[in-house]
Amino acid sequence: MSDKKKLIDEYFDASTSVSRKDEIEKELSNLTESNPDRVLLELGKTIQLDDEVEDFRRRMSIIGEPEKKSKSFLLKIAASLLLVVSVMAILIKVLPESSSNQAIFQRHYTPYDGVVIARSDAPIINKGILAYLEGDFEVALDELIQVEEPTGQFRLVISNCHLSLGNWDQALAILNQINDAESQMIQDNRDWYLAITYLRTDQIEKSYNLLKSLKERNTDFMEKVEDLLRESLFKEIEESEKNY
Repeated sequence: MSDKKKLIDEYFDASTSVSRKDEIEKELSNLTESNPDRVLLELGKTIQLDDEVEDFRRRMSIIGEPEKKSKSFLLKIAASLLLVVSVMAILIKVLPESSSNQAIFQRHYTPYDGVVIARSDAPIINKGILAYLEGDFEVALDELIQVEEPTGQFRLVISNCHLSLGNWDQALAILNQINDAESQMIQDNRDWYLAITYLRTDQIEKSYNLLKSLKERNTDFMEKVEDLLRESLFKEIEESEKNY
């Protein structure tokens, strides 16, 4: 500490006597070219500045504390979000993925296109088939469900109306009404649409067994079947069968 600062501190000390203050003023006059009043003023400003700096530091420490807490809070939130994302990633791998089965169904499903309009058919049938071919599945369904004894081909059309409208249970019920007395072409179509509908409704084992049967019979669906069996969920089943 400088001599001037020491003298000023002593000067403002409450215990300093009046006579001693006079002596301090004289000493300060000897230490500076300025008069004692100017010295006291300058040092008084310095003291005031020091106090302001200290006050500034104190206020900044108070402001900084919430900032530190805020950063800590944000870090905790980030860590929690990372944990949630990690858990979700694990669940996606472990749990059955209905949404993935839906995407696979959409990639492989196309409506049955083996139906034609015949002049000998009743008007209600022709109207329903025409609506089906135009993609108006609701109208087609309303017309064709009125047919009292639909053939296997009409059942394929009706079931595909349900599939296009997302009526999975109704589609399965109609497809299962097509018996083995129908032509091989109708049976193959039945089994193909049953397989992808079972897939869409998460009945993977039933779907896989029908696809294997279609593949072994070397049907016209061979290319479609092999393409579908390349999907990862079926590849896993095939691998497990090989290792069993």
